[in-house]
Amino acid sequence: MEGAIEPPTLKPRIPIIGHLIGILWHQAAYLERLGNDLTAPIATLPMVNRNIYLITSPALALEAFRSPNLAFEPFSIEPGSRIFRFSKDPIDNSTRTEQRCPNAPSAREELNFALHDGLARENFRKLILSSLNRFSFVINGMGQVTELESLYGWIRKTMALATSRALFGAEDPLNKDHDLLNSLGDFNDGLSGLIIGFCPSIFAPRAYRARAALQAAFSNYYLNHHEDERDVSHLIKERAKIYRERGIDPLEIAKQELSLLQLFTGDPINIAFWLFIYIATDPVARDMIRIEIMAAIRPETGRAGWEDVILNIATLEERCPQLVSAYKEAERLVVSQVSIRRVVEDTVISDGECNYMLKEDADVQIPAGLCHLSKEVWGKHADAFNFRRFYTPVTTGDAARRMTQPDPAEEAAQQALFRSRMQAFFPFGGGKHLCPGRQYASVQILALIVPLIVGFDIKSRNGGFIERPEMVRGRLGEAVSRPSTEGMRMGAILIRREQWQGAVWKYVSDRFAER
Repeated sequence: MEGAIEPPTLKPRIPIIGHLIGILWHQAAYLERLGNDLTAPIATLPMVNRNIYLITSPALALEAFRSPNLAFEPFSIEPGSRIFRFSKDPIDNSTRTEQRCPNAPSAREELNFALHDGLARENFRKLILSSLNRFSFVINGMGQVTELESLYGWIRKTMALATSRALFGAEDPLNKDHDLLNSLGDFNDGLSGLIIGFCPSIFAPRAYRARAALQAAFSNYYLNHHEDERDVSHLIKERAKIYRERGIDPLEIAKQELSLLQLFTGDPINIAFWLFIYIATDPVARDMIRIEIMAAIRPETGRAGWEDVILNIATLEERCPQLVSAYKEAERLVVSQVSIRRVVEDTVISDGECNYMLKEDADVQIPAGLCHLSKEVWGKHADAFNFRRFYTPVTTGDAARRMTQPDPAEEAAQQALFRSRMQAFFPFGGGKHLCPGRQYASVQILALIVPLIVGFDIKSRNGGFIERPEMVRGRLGEAVSRPSTEGMRMGAILIRREQWQGAVWKYVSDRFAER
């Protein structure tokens, strides 16, 4: 395009390899630091093999997500082969055992369809309720005082076991052998070492061993055809059928489906931890959200206070807008993923003020943290938790707001501000590559947080106030920041509140809209 310019070059301190060293050593934090020092919305980072375009502007990020010439596919196989030790894409190289129609979809396309179909409509409702029934079993079994050696570890265990059981049924390897839960934790904690791929048995030994243990267990699951059991989710059944039709062996199926388990149990656990911590350490947010939740649930009163407490998860987001706002705010603060694309042909993108030429075969990297923490977009307190930041009477239909008949100009300004902020908010990526498990994650997280916030008080193990731990920005292979090592070990005491000593939680769902 005439008038398009190449993004300005940001030279590394160490020629040629400086940026590579910075990314490997500091990972997402390095790109965020570079972006914060830039005055331009995009810059070229010279690298050894191919240049990287670093995008810091929400407007350019949206352009990049929408462009058909910026492809994610080159990154969907090679990093996966390093993390999960895939064979050289046996899925696309396989063929059905029966004669295929020339125009039939590829195996990869069929697996992707099975994933989306398994998370749609009635299949979604069954899967999420199966998971939440495990939550209710855990929460209803808690005593008046529950001391947790590690709050993070408890959330990880609760969510991982519930999700894995809902997916794989009664023969789920994690629920059959809880040592594998530790393996899953070691695997998720060591993704950065595996994704680099340089001698992982030496430089990421715990993750390397954990991967082998998990793949062996799930290989045995498929070797014994446990996916055929009645209580296995539609999602797992349909994907297994595709693998079987193409003669994929059980170990390779296990490698492929470990990536699915990691999708469901990796980042959502970190988001749930941070959301609970943010609300629990903010008395105003905690009290306001408790009031909101009480209007959304249907408790039945007994001698000891609330007894049967029914939570309709299909209407939770609609009836608890401040809780949903807090959830989005937690995502804004903790999601640190770097969206990546490959330029497949020379392409021009624009932020409305300048046109930038992106050269073929270069890579594009878009750190979410730069847009999510921008003071220009979110204000001077962009790095602080504000549970009502995503709550606006205009968008939630607040009755009190409607009664006051606000000034139209003020309302228009609020709507414009809200739209500009939402354009800078992409916790699940962007374009056609949005995370397919985003609705499952949000419903599961909110459904776990509700009884913890309204039914319990939380204290540190010494009886004082719980403190917010230090945050470690995301590493390679991670989309969400995790707590520091000390934060992951932080214990807590959960104390049932008055009126909630005999509460028995029940999750129901009458509908789910398509998203």
